Amino acid sequence: MATAPPSTFGVPALRSEDPRFLRGRGRYLENIEIPGALHAVFVRSIMPHAKVVGVDATAALALPGIAGVYVATDLALAPLPPSGTVEGDSDAVLEGLFSREPLARDVVRFVGEIVAVVVAETAGQAVDAAEMVAVEYDELPVVVDVEAAVADGAPLLWPAFGTNVAHAFGSTSDEDPLEGAEVVVRGRFVNQRVAPAPMETNGMAVVPAADGTFTVWVSTQIPFDVRDDLAGTLRVGGG
Repeated sequence: MATAPPSTFGVPALRSEDPRFLRGRGRYLENIEIPGALHAVFVRSIMPHAKVVGVDATAALALPGIAGVYVATDLALAPLPPSGTVEGDSDAVLEGLFSREPLARDVVRFVGEIVAVVVAETAGQAVDAAEMVAVEYDELPVVVDVEAAVADGAPLLWPAFGTNVAHAFGSTSDEDPLEGAEVVVRGRFVNQRVAPAPMETNGMAVVPAADGTFTVWVSTQIPFDVRDDLAGTLRVGGG
């Protein structure tokens, strides 16, 4: 008779990553020092949905230490590749039909979407200059609720696709899964928004090499996905 594998629940786990943090020896992006590095800070949308009428960086460029202020048309970056489909999902509505721009071009679709990037000699200079970049918006209707997003007549984030549904997935069967059940509970359940709380906020440090490659340090739990996305967006070799 086969023996079931031991459960991990209720069993102490040996954690090898803790000692360096308990001793104050953890390594973060802030600890990485790159001589001569420039610092980039993003100008992010304050609107949930709007047309970008114009970006005025005149005041920012007049500040000391500013290397440049760039918008989407300046950088001409390739779109970010679409996220992968849910395994076994054959009903992904928008999957593969569109990719998001690294910097918003004509429309912003959420608060915090990147509109411009400020590059400066120090992080403080970049932050100060980013606050001086003026963005003119033309507000568009917004959707702030999941159910409202699929209601008839809801404003569309991507009008060309005619829907706000990015994925439609589930499991179907000819058999009724509830048939024969002694008790059936039905209800409407609203899940809370889940927001991770990292030890260090998003950041990245990059050192380019003469051969066109670069070394990247990034605060993330998906380093290989970041590597592949960067390779595709910047058109360099990737794994």
